Amino acid sequence: MRFVDRKAVAEPEILQAPFTRGRKKGLSELDDVTDFMARKAAGEATGSYTFLRYKEDAVTEALEALFFRKCAYCESAYDIVQPVDVEHYRPKGAVDGAEGHDGYWWLAMDWRNLLPSCIDCNRRRGQRIAGPAGATDVNAGKQTLFPLRDPTRRWADSAAQGEDDGSGEGRLLLDPTRDDPALHLAFDVDLAAPLGLIYARPDPDRPDPGRTDAAGALPALEETGPMVRAAAEAGLSPMGAVSIQVYGLNRTGLVQARTRVMRDMAFLHRLVVSLGELAMDLRERAEETTRPASDRDFDRRVAVKLDALRADAKEQMRLKTAPDAPYSEAARAWARATLAELKSDPAQPAPPAGR
Repeated sequence: MRFVDRKAVAEPEILQAPFTRGRKKGLSELDDVTDFMARKAAGEATGSYTFLRYKEDAVTEALEALFFRKCAYCESAYDIVQPVDVEHYRPKGAVDGAEGHDGYWWLAMDWRNLLPSCIDCNRRRGQRIAGPAGATDVNAGKQTLFPLRDPTRRWADSAAQGEDDGSGEGRLLLDPTRDDPALHLAFDVDLAAPLGLIYARPDPDRPDPGRTDAAGALPALEETGPMVRAAAEAGLSPMGAVSIQVYGLNRTGLVQARTRVMRDMAFLHRLVVSLGELAMDLRERAEETTRPASDRDFDRRVAVKLDALRADAKEQMRLKTAPDAPYSEAARAWARATLAELKSDPAQPAPPAGR
């Protein structure tokens, strides 16, 4: 998961546009659902409201442009194998564990509440979750979950929300357009044997002068309460821990895919170093005046080609850390770890760190 600036893509006008035909003509979806919920509270309507605006093509296209056709949570490129789930960060209907709550229905067409998600991050079911000690089968996937630090602070309606931008409710799930996931999530990169597990960072809301920045592993739990307590006892970010748990960010397939990205980065870096050394050796040989001029010229030409290949390899590394690359945060984590190791040896070429 990486931070995405929502302002980079304009809000689709269709979300707030009035309907142009039928019973809803002239009403926005927010107006219509507000009327429906009022009638339901008065016993004049039953059932649930059918939301339409978030399903519009313009909304899907805007979200795909904003997130480069990747899942907002796990960075998987979903478009090759599955349609996108337009996900409501705050559930539009019932909220799991909040009996009697009608969901955040007034946010169902709010651009700030919509995210693109892969099926696995969005739909709760039994999934294989990897960890340092092995894999465990647990229920993972967000669906209608929206855990809070204090459930009594949950908004019941738009009046309860008021002017709150979302921080006052005490939410426990990361939103990559509101939060910087890098403050809550981390990869503990072992360069000798990279493994794409995500860990919770130390809690940024509990500064401790004596702490390190080392991320920590927590057990794979299904319930939010025990996960929050485990994170608190370990001094780790509750938002990081709960987000890993709910979104299933350590699903075995994800861990394997991120591990492959890290290994690709390691291979490309070795290639960059080796090609640079070979080009340097050839240029040194080309300066040996005792050798035939034709041989020296050949060495120079080969060195130029090796330089071009080296530049291509460096560009491939940069592309893997770019915002549109799947699992770019794993690639960036590997690059940061490698840069840290190379600080003591400035002669070694550093990998591109990306943006």
